[in-house]
This record gives sequence, C-alpha cells and structure tokens, in this order.
Amino acid sequence: MRKKEYRSPRNGTIGNHLKYNGGDFLISAYILAKVETGKR
Repeated sequence: MRKKEYRSPRNGTIGNHLKYNGGDFLISAYILAKVETGKR
C-alpha cells in the first residue's frame, strides 16, 4: 500500500519521498532509543 502512495505523482514525489523515508527513520530512531534506555 505504501509503495503505491510513494509512486503516485499526485502529492509530489519529493513530499512522498520525505514522508516515506521520514516514517522509517522515526521508527528506527524510536527502536534505537528504546534499546539505549533499556541498556541503562
């Protein structure tokens, strides 16, 4: 589903690119933060 939204040029490719990568970055950053706090 996300790939369709990513490919569609309606909302602008750059906007979707940022949304797509930004979401993944936030998720990975959240997981990293959880792991870091868990270690301490």
